[in-house]
Amino acid sequence: MLKISHFFIVTCATALLLGNAVQAANVMAVTGNQGDGNFDPNSFYEINTDNGRSTKIGSATVTPNQLAYDVSSNNYYYMDHNGSNFYRFDITNGTQHLIGDLIDVGMPSGKTGSGGGDFYNGRYYYTPETGTEGLYVISFNGDGSQIVSHTPIAPSNLSDHSDLFDGSGNAGLGDFGDFAIDSDTGLMYGSSRMSKNGQSYYAFWTIDLTDPNYEMAMLNDNISDVYQMAFDENNVLWANRWNSGGDLYELNKSDGTISDTATLRYINSRGRWRAANGDFYDMASTGVREGIPVIPEPSSFAFMSTAAFLFLRRRRKPEAVLYSTLR
Repeated sequence: MLKISHFFIVTCATALLLGNAVQAANVMAVTGNQGDGNFDPNSFYEINTDNGRSTKIGSATVTPNQLAYDVSSNNYYYMDHNGSNFYRFDITNGTQHLIGDLIDVGMPSGKTGSGGGDFYNGRYYYTPETGTEGLYVISFNGDGSQIVSHTPIAPSNLSDHSDLFDGSGNAGLGDFGDFAIDSDTGLMYGSSRMSKNGQSYYAFWTIDLTDPNYEMAMLNDNISDVYQMAFDENNVLWANRWNSGGDLYELNKSDGTISDTATLRYINSRGRWRAANGDFYDMASTGVREGIPVIPEPSSFAFMSTAAFLFLRRRRKPEAVLYSTLR
Protein backbone atom coordinates (compact mmCIF):
# COMPACT_ATOMS: atom_id res chain seq x y z
CA MET A 1 0.00 0.00 0.00
CA LEU A 2 2.91 2.31 0.74
CA LYS A 3 4.28 2.00 -2.81
CA ILE A 4 0.84 2.51 -4.30
CA SER A 5 0.21 5.62 -2.20
CA HIS A 6 3.61 6.99 -3.17
CA PHE A 7 2.86 6.35 -6.83
CA PHE A 8 -0.50 8.09 -6.46
CA ILE A 9 1.10 11.13 -4.85
CA VAL A 10 3.80 11.39 -7.50
CA THR A 11 1.18 10.96 -10.22
CA CYS A 12 -0.92 13.74 -8.72
CA ALA A 13 2.13 15.99 -8.51
CA THR A 14 2.92 15.27 -12.15
CA ALA A 15 -0.66 16.01 -13.15
CA LEU A 16 -0.50 19.25 -11.20
CA LEU A 17 2.72 20.12 -13.00
CA LEU A 18 1.28 19.47 -16.45
CA GLY A 19 -1.97 21.13 -15.51
CA ASN A 20 -0.07 24.30 -14.83
CA ALA A 21 1.67 24.12 -18.21
CA VAL A 22 0.75 26.90 -20.59
CA GLN A 23 0.23 26.78 -24.33
CA ALA A 24 2.96 28.23 -26.49
CA ALA A 25 1.56 30.63 -29.06
CA ASN A 26 3.07 31.02 -32.51
CA VAL A 27 2.55 32.67 -35.87
CA MET A 28 4.17 31.96 -39.22
CA ALA A 29 6.17 34.48 -41.25
CA VAL A 30 8.32 34.74 -44.34
CA THR A 31 11.17 37.00 -45.37
CA GLY A 32 11.70 38.57 -48.78
CA ASN A 33 14.76 39.53 -50.77
CA GLN A 34 15.50 42.72 -48.85
CA GLY A 35 15.13 44.17 -45.35
CA ASP A 36 15.75 40.77 -43.75
CA GLY A 37 18.48 41.95 -41.39
CA ASN A 38 19.59 38.97 -39.30
CA PHE A 39 17.10 36.62 -40.96
CA ASP A 40 17.79 34.56 -44.08
CA PRO A 41 16.17 35.87 -47.30
CA ASN A 42 13.16 34.16 -48.89
CA SER A 43 12.73 31.91 -45.85
CA PHE A 44 9.90 30.67 -43.65
CA TYR A 45 9.95 31.23 -39.90
CA GLU A 46 7.81 30.28 -36.93
CA ILE A 47 7.62 33.04 -34.32
CA ASN A 48 7.01 32.30 -30.65
CA THR A 49 4.84 35.25 -29.66
CA ASP A 50 5.75 34.90 -25.98
CA ASN A 51 9.40 35.79 -26.55
CA GLY A 52 9.77 36.76 -30.22
CA ARG A 53 12.08 33.84 -30.99
CA SER A 54 11.92 33.15 -34.72
CA THR A 55 12.87 29.63 -35.81
CA LYS A 56 13.69 28.99 -39.45
CA ILE A 57 11.54 26.28 -41.06
CA GLY A 58 12.80 26.29 -44.66
CA SER A 59 13.38 28.39 -47.77
CA ALA A 60 11.65 29.08 -51.09
CA THR A 61 13.17 29.38 -54.55
CA VAL A 62 11.14 32.55 -55.19
CA THR A 63 10.37 35.61 -53.07
CA PRO A 64 7.24 34.48 -51.17
CA ASN A 65 4.27 36.68 -50.29
CA GLN A 66 0.56 36.27 -49.48
CA LEU A 67 1.59 33.57 -47.03
CA ALA A 68 -1.00 31.23 -45.48
CA TYR A 69 -0.69 28.14 -43.30
CA ASP A 70 -2.95 25.08 -43.52
CA VAL A 71 -2.81 23.14 -40.26
CA SER A 72 -4.51 20.02 -41.67
CA SER A 73 -1.90 19.42 -44.39
CA ASN A 74 0.98 21.20 -42.63
CA ASN A 75 1.60 23.21 -45.79
CA TYR A 76 2.44 26.82 -46.45
CA TYR A 77 0.65 28.41 -49.41
CA TYR A 78 2.05 31.52 -51.07
CA MET A 79 2.60 33.39 -54.31
CA ASP A 80 5.66 34.75 -56.03
CA HIS A 81 5.94 38.35 -54.87
CA ASN A 82 7.06 39.36 -58.36
CA GLY A 83 4.79 37.10 -60.43
CA SER A 84 1.55 35.12 -60.59
CA ASN A 85 2.72 31.59 -59.77
CA PHE A 86 1.14 29.88 -56.76
CA TYR A 87 3.08 27.45 -54.56
CA ARG A 88 2.84 25.22 -51.55
CA PHE A 89 5.66 24.26 -49.22
CA ASP A 90 5.41 20.85 -47.52
CA ILE A 91 6.77 21.57 -44.04
CA THR A 92 7.06 17.89 -43.13
CA ASN A 93 9.32 17.08 -46.08
CA GLY A 94 10.82 20.54 -46.58
CA THR A 95 9.88 20.64 -50.27
CA GLN A 96 8.39 23.34 -52.50
CA HIS A 97 5.77 22.51 -55.15
CA LEU A 98 4.40 24.68 -57.95
CA ILE A 99 0.59 24.49 -58.07
CA GLY A 100 0.06 26.74 -61.08
CA ASP A 101 -0.29 30.22 -62.55
CA LEU A 102 -3.28 31.96 -60.93
CA ILE A 103 -3.90 34.07 -64.03
CA ASP A 104 -4.91 30.81 -65.73
CA VAL A 105 -7.75 30.35 -63.21
CA GLY A 106 -9.02 33.92 -62.97
CA MET A 107 -6.61 36.28 -61.24
CA PRO A 108 -6.56 39.61 -63.12
CA SER A 109 -3.82 39.78 -65.73
CA GLY A 110 -0.92 42.04 -64.81
CA LYS A 111 -1.30 41.54 -61.05
CA THR A 112 1.39 39.99 -58.88
CA GLY A 113 1.36 38.13 -55.59
CA SER A 114 2.23 41.01 -53.30
CA GLY A 115 -1.13 41.46 -51.58
CA GLY A 116 -2.63 39.59 -48.61
CA GLY A 117 -3.42 35.93 -47.93
CA ASP A 118 -4.63 33.60 -45.19
CA PHE A 119 -6.22 30.16 -44.74
CA TYR A 120 -9.73 29.67 -43.37
CA ASN A 121 -12.17 26.77 -43.32
CA GLY A 122 -10.05 24.70 -45.70
CA ARG A 123 -9.68 27.47 -48.29
CA TYR A 124 -7.03 29.97 -49.30
CA TYR A 125 -8.20 33.60 -49.35
CA TYR A 126 -6.11 36.19 -51.12
CA THR A 127 -6.08 39.54 -52.85
CA PRO A 128 -3.30 40.33 -55.32
CA GLU A 129 -1.08 43.38 -55.37
CA THR A 130 -2.91 46.74 -55.15
CA GLY A 131 -6.16 48.40 -56.17
CA THR A 132 -8.20 45.19 -56.29
CA GLU A 133 -11.93 45.49 -55.68
CA GLY A 134 -12.38 42.11 -54.06
CA LEU A 135 -10.92 38.88 -52.81
CA TYR A 136 -10.45 35.45 -54.32
CA VAL A 137 -11.13 32.10 -52.68
CA ILE A 138 -9.28 28.94 -53.72
CA SER A 139 -10.58 25.46 -52.91
CA PHE A 140 -8.34 22.40 -53.19
CA ASN A 141 -8.53 18.68 -53.79
CA GLY A 142 -8.13 16.25 -50.91
CA ASP A 143 -4.39 16.53 -50.42
CA GLY A 144 -4.23 20.26 -51.15
CA SER A 145 -2.03 19.88 -54.22
CA GLN A 146 -4.46 21.04 -56.93
CA ILE A 147 -6.93 23.90 -57.38
CA VAL A 148 -10.56 22.81 -57.65
CA SER A 149 -12.17 26.26 -57.77
CA HIS A 150 -11.15 29.93 -57.87
CA THR A 151 -14.01 32.23 -56.84
CA PRO A 152 -14.10 36.05 -56.66
CA ILE A 153 -15.94 37.67 -53.73
CA ALA A 154 -16.38 41.33 -52.79
CA PRO A 155 -17.90 43.29 -49.89
CA SER A 156 -21.32 44.56 -50.92
CA ASN A 157 -20.68 47.89 -49.17
CA LEU A 158 -17.08 48.47 -50.28
CA SER A 159 -18.06 51.73 -52.00
CA ASP A 160 -18.98 53.17 -48.57
CA HIS A 161 -15.30 53.16 -47.70
CA SER A 162 -13.44 53.23 -50.99
CA ASP A 163 -13.08 54.73 -54.45
CA LEU A 164 -13.74 51.71 -56.64
CA PHE A 165 -12.70 52.71 -60.13
CA ASP A 166 -10.12 55.49 -59.93
CA GLY A 167 -7.34 53.21 -61.18
CA SER A 168 -4.94 54.02 -58.36
CA GLY A 169 -3.17 51.52 -56.16
CA ASN A 170 -5.29 52.68 -53.22
CA ALA A 171 -8.59 51.94 -54.95
CA GLY A 172 -10.80 49.02 -53.96
CA LEU A 173 -9.37 47.23 -50.95
CA GLY A 174 -6.28 49.38 -51.27
CA ASP A 175 -2.54 48.89 -51.10
CA PHE A 176 -1.68 46.09 -48.64
CA GLY A 177 -0.66 45.54 -45.86
CA ASP A 178 -2.11 42.20 -45.06
CA PHE A 179 -5.15 40.50 -43.63
CA ALA A 180 -5.66 37.78 -41.03
CA ILE A 181 -8.76 35.67 -40.41
CA ASP A 182 -10.19 34.98 -36.96
CA SER A 183 -10.90 31.23 -37.12
CA ASP A 184 -13.48 31.50 -34.31
CA THR A 185 -15.68 34.20 -35.83
CA GLY A 186 -14.90 34.15 -39.55
CA LEU A 187 -13.99 37.83 -39.45
CA MET A 188 -11.18 38.90 -41.75
CA TYR A 189 -9.12 41.74 -40.27
CA GLY A 190 -7.36 43.86 -42.87
CA SER A 191 -4.70 46.55 -42.93
CA SER A 192 -4.33 48.56 -46.13
CA ARG A 193 -3.92 52.05 -47.52
CA MET A 194 -7.26 52.97 -49.09
CA SER A 195 -8.73 55.97 -50.91
CA LYS A 196 -12.07 57.74 -50.54
CA ASN A 197 -13.04 60.82 -52.56
CA GLY A 198 -9.48 60.99 -53.81
CA GLN A 199 -7.98 61.13 -50.31
CA SER A 200 -5.81 58.23 -49.20
CA TYR A 201 -5.85 56.93 -45.64
CA TYR A 202 -4.49 54.02 -43.60
CA ALA A 203 -7.36 51.70 -42.77
CA PHE A 204 -8.04 48.87 -40.35
CA TRP A 205 -11.19 46.95 -41.27
CA THR A 206 -13.07 43.67 -41.14
CA ILE A 207 -14.98 41.61 -43.69
CA ASP A 208 -17.47 39.05 -42.39
CA LEU A 209 -16.79 35.84 -44.31
CA THR A 210 -19.87 34.19 -42.78
CA ASP A 211 -22.15 36.86 -44.27
CA PRO A 212 -23.43 36.14 -47.82
CA ASN A 213 -22.90 39.84 -48.59
CA TYR A 214 -19.39 39.88 -47.08
CA GLU A 215 -20.14 43.12 -45.28
CA MET A 216 -17.18 45.35 -44.54
CA ALA A 217 -16.79 47.36 -41.32
CA MET A 218 -14.30 50.20 -40.97
CA LEU A 219 -12.78 49.94 -37.48
CA ASN A 220 -10.18 52.69 -37.82
CA ASP A 221 -9.54 55.08 -40.71
CA ASN A 222 -6.56 56.75 -39.07
CA ILE A 223 -4.01 54.13 -38.07
CA SER A 224 -0.34 55.00 -38.36
CA ASP A 225 0.72 52.49 -41.03
CA VAL A 226 -0.05 49.15 -42.66
CA TYR A 227 0.94 45.85 -41.05
CA GLN A 228 1.67 42.23 -41.78
CA MET A 229 -0.74 40.35 -39.51
CA ALA A 230 -1.55 36.89 -38.13
CA PHE A 231 -3.54 35.21 -35.37
CA ASP A 232 -1.80 32.82 -32.99
CA GLU A 233 -3.31 29.68 -31.41
CA ASN A 234 -4.69 31.79 -28.56
CA ASN A 235 -6.55 33.97 -31.06
CA VAL A 236 -4.37 36.99 -30.36
CA LEU A 237 -3.69 39.28 -33.32
CA TRP A 238 -0.01 39.99 -33.99
CA ALA A 239 1.70 42.25 -36.50
CA ASN A 240 5.04 43.30 -37.92
CA ARG A 241 5.67 46.55 -39.77
CA TRP A 242 8.08 46.78 -42.67
CA ASN A 243 11.26 48.66 -41.68
CA SER A 244 10.34 48.55 -37.99
CA GLY A 245 13.75 47.14 -37.16
CA GLY A 246 12.50 43.89 -35.65
CA ASP A 247 9.35 44.83 -33.71
CA LEU A 248 6.47 42.43 -33.06
CA TYR A 249 3.19 44.11 -32.12
CA GLU A 250 0.09 42.86 -30.37
CA LEU A 251 -2.90 44.63 -31.92
CA ASN A 252 -6.28 45.52 -30.47
CA LYS A 253 -8.86 43.84 -32.66
CA SER A 254 -11.32 46.63 -31.93
CA ASP A 255 -9.35 49.39 -33.66
CA GLY A 256 -5.96 48.10 -34.82
CA THR A 257 -3.97 50.11 -32.29
CA ILE A 258 -0.86 48.63 -30.70
CA SER A 259 -1.38 47.23 -27.20
CA ASP A 260 2.07 45.73 -26.68
CA THR A 261 5.46 45.57 -28.40
CA ALA A 262 8.01 42.76 -28.33
CA THR A 263 11.34 42.20 -30.07
CA LEU A 264 11.90 39.62 -32.79
CA ARG A 265 14.85 37.35 -32.04
CA TYR A 266 17.15 35.16 -34.10
CA ILE A 267 19.79 32.52 -33.34
CA ASN A 268 23.31 33.81 -33.91
CA SER A 269 26.34 31.78 -35.04
CA ARG A 270 27.01 30.76 -31.43
CA GLY A 271 23.53 29.34 -30.99
CA ARG A 272 22.34 32.20 -28.80
CA TRP A 273 19.12 34.18 -29.14
CA ARG A 274 19.69 37.82 -29.95
CA ALA A 275 17.51 40.80 -30.89
CA ALA A 276 16.95 40.93 -34.65
CA ASN A 277 16.99 44.05 -36.79
CA GLY A 278 15.09 42.55 -39.74
CA ASP A 279 11.41 42.31 -40.66
CA PHE A 280 9.09 39.99 -42.56
CA TYR A 281 7.42 40.31 -45.95
CA ASP A 282 4.32 38.53 -44.69
CA MET A 283 2.77 36.63 -41.78
CA ALA A 284 0.29 33.75 -41.52
CA SER A 285 -2.15 32.63 -38.84
CA THR A 286 -2.01 29.43 -36.80
CA GLY A 287 -5.38 30.11 -35.14
CA VAL A 288 -6.87 26.62 -35.54
CA ARG A 289 -3.72 24.76 -34.51
CA GLU A 290 -3.46 23.42 -30.97
CA GLY A 291 -0.83 25.17 -28.90
CA ILE A 292 2.29 23.34 -27.80
CA PRO A 293 2.44 22.48 -24.06
CA VAL A 294 5.24 24.31 -22.30
CA ILE A 295 6.78 23.12 -19.03
CA PRO A 296 6.30 25.74 -16.27
CA GLU A 297 9.14 27.94 -15.11
CA PRO A 298 11.87 26.17 -13.06
CA SER A 299 10.68 27.92 -9.89
CA SER A 300 7.20 26.44 -10.31
CA PHE A 301 8.62 22.99 -10.99
CA ALA A 302 10.88 23.19 -7.93
CA PHE A 303 8.02 24.31 -5.70
CA MET A 304 5.73 21.46 -6.73
CA SER A 305 8.54 18.87 -6.53
CA THR A 306 9.55 20.04 -3.05
CA ALA A 307 5.94 19.98 -1.87
CA ALA A 308 5.52 16.41 -3.09
CA PHE A 309 8.81 15.33 -1.47
CA LEU A 310 7.94 16.86 1.92
CA PHE A 311 4.52 15.27 1.82
CA LEU A 312 6.10 11.86 1.24
CA ARG A 313 8.50 12.34 4.15
CA ARG A 314 5.68 13.32 6.48
CA ARG A 315 3.80 10.20 5.41
CA ARG A 316 6.75 7.92 6.29
CA LYS A 317 7.01 8.86 9.99
CA PRO A 318 3.76 7.28 11.27
CA GLU A 319 4.48 4.16 9.22
CA ALA A 320 7.95 3.84 10.78
CA VAL A 321 6.51 4.14 14.30
CA LEU A 322 3.88 1.53 13.53
CA TYR A 323 6.51 -0.87 12.17
CA SER A 324 8.67 -0.41 15.31
CA THR A 325 5.71 -1.10 17.61
CA LEU A 326 4.68 -4.24 15.75
CA ARG A 327 8.23 -5.55 15.78
